[in-house]
Amino acid sequence: LGVLAIVLNFDYLLYSVMLSLATCVSTRVSNELGANSAGQAYKSARVSLAVGVISGCIGGSMMVASRGVWGNLFSHDKGVVKGVKKTMFLMALVEVFNFPVTVCGGIVRGTARPWLGMYANIGGFYFLALPLGVVFAFKLRLGLAGLIIGFLIGVVACLILLLTFIVRINWVQEATKAQMLVCIPAQVQEQVPRNQVNELVR
Repeated sequence: LGVLAIVLNFDYLLYSVMLSLATCVSTRVSNELGANSAGQAYKSARVSLAVGVISGCIGGSMMVASRGVWGNLFSHDKGVVKGVKKTMFLMALVEVFNFPVTVCGGIVRGTARPWLGMYANIGGFYFLALPLGVVFAFKLRLGLAGLIIGFLIGVVACLILLLTFIVRINWVQEATKAQMLVCIPAQVQEQVPRNQVNELVR
């Protein structure tokens, strides 16, 4: 438990970067689709995904590079420090895939279809990672390493599902849909008297 808590502290630092990338791509893609720029939306998604892959490699490398000193910042127990050193090596591999997974989630949110991310997360993490982690950790007696291996398999499966969804996106159709969504509030405003609109805004 101590090893996991220490390793996850480093993971939380990296996750703030992942979340920032996901928020940026979500905003960028939705803005481009709203501006009826399907090509720019596709380009933004592609560039952001490339940045996510590069960031994942950098984050994983940082975790590997600091695994020898990170445990000592939190504990003087040799067993805990050794466990952190071993576990962070596996978690570094998880981060390589976790970055693009988070960015892919931002892309599907930007297309106003967050349910795609929900399906990928349920399939990858709850239906695959959780059972495999339990089997590896307790049935095969791999311990914490088994849990992380199961999580790694779930992350890879989630990434494959999200990439499959993204590859099949028709960006021109998404831009058209965005135009329709943008026009609906304007049409409602034209049909409702101005004084009622002002009351609704208040």
